Amino acid sequence: GYDGISLLQTVEKYDINLGRWSQMAPMLTPRSGAGCATVDHYIFACGGFDGTIHLSSVERYDSQIN
Repeated sequence: GYDGISLLQTVEKYDINLGRWSQMAPMLTPRSGAGCATVDHYIFACGGFDGTIHLSSVERYDSQIN
């Protein structure tokens, strides 16, 4: 993501039962404009921009572990 000043590598999870966000393990690479998809309990962050180049990498997040 991007907060208007810098690129972010943070990951947050929203709990619909509690109505609040919580911080999770960060991504390896800060990126903005990434495409995201889910398969089973995995979340994939694809591509994006790291402030210098357009990324072709994919990060996989396991929501059951963190």
